[in-house]
Amino acid sequence: MKHAAIILSIVTNFFFYSNLAAAQNNNNNEDYWLKDTSGPYATGTVIYNWIDEQRDELSTSIPDDKRHVTVQIWYPAEQVENPNYATYASTLELYAPYVVDWGAQFSERLTKSMLNVPVAIDNATYPIIIYSPGGGAPVFTGTSQTEFLASYGYVVVSVEHIDTSGRLLYSDGTEYNRDVIPERPSEEQLADWSNLQLFQWGAEQLQDRFTQHVRDISFALDELEALNTNDESIFYQRLDTDQTGAIGWSSGGATDFQATVDDSRIKAAINLDGGVYGRSIVDRGSDKPLLLIESTFTRFNLLTSDEADPAREEIMSYQESLHWKMFSLTTADWYRAKLLGSQHTHFSDLVMGFEPPDENLLEYKTAHNIINELALEFFGKYINGNEEMPLLSRDKIYPELRIITKAD
Repeated sequence: MKHAAIILSIVTNFFFYSNLAAAQNNNNNEDYWLKDTSGPYATGTVIYNWIDEQRDELSTSIPDDKRHVTVQIWYPAEQVENPNYATYASTLELYAPYVVDWGAQFSERLTKSMLNVPVAIDNATYPIIIYSPGGGAPVFTGTSQTEFLASYGYVVVSVEHIDTSGRLLYSDGTEYNRDVIPERPSEEQLADWSNLQLFQWGAEQLQDRFTQHVRDISFALDELEALNTNDESIFYQRLDTDQTGAIGWSSGGATDFQATVDDSRIKAAINLDGGVYGRSIVDRGSDKPLLLIESTFTRFNLLTSDEADPAREEIMSYQESLHWKMFSLTTADWYRAKLLGSQHTHFSDLVMGFEPPDENLLEYKTAHNIINELALEFFGKYINGNEEMPLLSRDKIYPELRIITKAD
């Protein structure tokens, strides 16, 4: 049976395993390597390494090991003279070889975000957006989204989920050993299982992990509230903690959808090409607005394919049924968008640096521009209360974009 190959293909779609140094920057807005345009604000960035002393680290067998939560925050910033600009990735030595191999291509490239500068002073407070990376993806691998949203007036907090981040070391250099993993079914069991049964078993094993990831978000929000009341913090009285959204890629998107059910502080969420794995959001839907943006190179298409793997399609159909069950039970506004010509990695920075894409695929900056415009519009309405939604209302058309929403 082809269990392993098929499940690896599916899981890869949703759990992609792939010195924040000071430097002078002369970025050109019209030719920026991450993205071509940005918003009206200059941006700053800072990293915090937090430990949740109330939670044991369940992915390790080390006694009394507590949950480590690293966040990188991008925010609207005061433009200072002679700023030090952050490099894209500075802590690659903490990660597994696959992260190093990919990240080394970009680690010393400069971003547009200044290190540890004051928050912009033209607004009293700024709303918060939580970003959740995908499986195997470190804290910085959504910078094309996080930096963009910060330039439009959001404090964007990338929350790294350590057990799926590719970490080998904690931030203090001590070893992080992820040695507690679910026991695999026996070969005898596997021989009797269908591919769908194996996939469902794998999804069930994710439940405890998803619970921890949502708790990472809740813990990060607690810490942000503490920073907002700490007069020694650059974020002192600058965070609008009553206006919080979430966006995430792959498993991070699924986590953020689940967070709309588990943490009332999340007011709206975007899932970038992820599944839905949380039990409660599938079984009851959400009462918060949801936007799911998906790739199109993951399923058999009668217009573009002349062969298909029935076992894989059975799994994809099962996932599709979970999506529709969630949407049918969701009482708030929801939108489902397809980005034609995109594949899974188009929804994060991991699309960069690989072999040249298939000629039928979108250029990654085009994909990022559309994704970011959708995110800005969605959060503009459901976090900031803006009424204009040209893309989501389909008044503005991109040939690469299809959007459906709840029937009237």
